[in-house]
Amino acid sequence: MCTTSLFVLVFVLCLSYVVLGRSTYLLDKIDKLPGQPASVDFDQYSGYVNVNKESGRSLFYWLTESPANRNPETRPLLLWLTGGPGCSSVAFGAAQEIGPLHINSDGKSLYANPYSWNKLANLLFLESPAGVGFSYSNTSSDYYNFGDAKTAEDSYTFLLNWFERFPQYKHRDFYIVGDSYAGSSTPNNLLLLVSGTFKSLLCVNVIFYTNRRNSGHYDLNCSTHLRKETKE
Repeated sequence: MCTTSLFVLVFVLCLSYVVLGRSTYLLDKIDKLPGQPASVDFDQYSGYVNVNKESGRSLFYWLTESPANRNPETRPLLLWLTGGPGCSSVAFGAAQEIGPLHINSDGKSLYANPYSWNKLANLLFLESPAGVGFSYSNTSSDYYNFGDAKTAEDSYTFLLNWFERFPQYKHRDFYIVGDSYAGSSTPNNLLLLVSGTFKSLLCVNVIFYTNRRNSGHYDLNCSTHLRKETKE
């Protein structure tokens, strides 16, 4: 009798562990955002993923899936990284650029972006590095001791842990997209990322060579007489 009861207890505990493990992402599901329009027909999730337990460094993400009528389960995953460096992917990439929900001028409500990229892909907005947006660290030195290499390592660790939380995305086609300084920082992520599902890197109005860009601005201004050329 005791043996049977013990077996049942162990079985239930194991089953609970499996169920909880498979549904961890459901804990991050957003029921409704304040001021969102009634027309929202897609699932969205947000939360933190720890990338360094020793320092207590965690990165914030916001996932907006494709609308239900566009079969989100068959759509690829697109990781968006806003540049800067130090600009928020939520405040800029999601709320002002490619996200499905933008902020109205009253600052209190949201409206549907008719040009949202989530019509074609499930959008994952990542706040990186720690200190940007809602991402944080419990170690103060992390806020001034950072760089492209460290940001890439944290982003890579984030992805590994995020895919464990969202296993349904592990075998989807995967794209990395960024703007501005992402043209310099995103390639570092690719050096660490080894995935059979990775498809492409898309750069949107990015910065590659700052010195050449600045020189080009000067040449253009002089050639169009927007600025007088000096002999210094």
